[in-house]
Amino acid sequence: MPVTASIAITYKNGLMVGAKTFPGNPYDGHVLHKQLPQTQILLENAGSTPKRVTVDLGFRGVDADNPEVKSSIAASTNQ
Repeated sequence: MPVTASIAITYKNGLMVGAKTFPGNPYDGHVLHKQLPQTQILLENAGSTPKRVTVDLGFRGVDADNPEVKSSIAASTNQ
């Protein structure tokens, strides 16, 4: 059975603050709003919440589903 995996890490220190799998191989852009609550829970004791996310091209157009975070597309290294 295909799955999509989502891993959240901090930009500054590279600490993993979330990991989830989504059965059925959903479109990448549809999983960010499901990943964010887990990340918020894991960061709440640190007094932090995600404010910015860097994603790949599969996440284009997710801003409407996640108005509380600013998303930016990572630069491609395959040129």
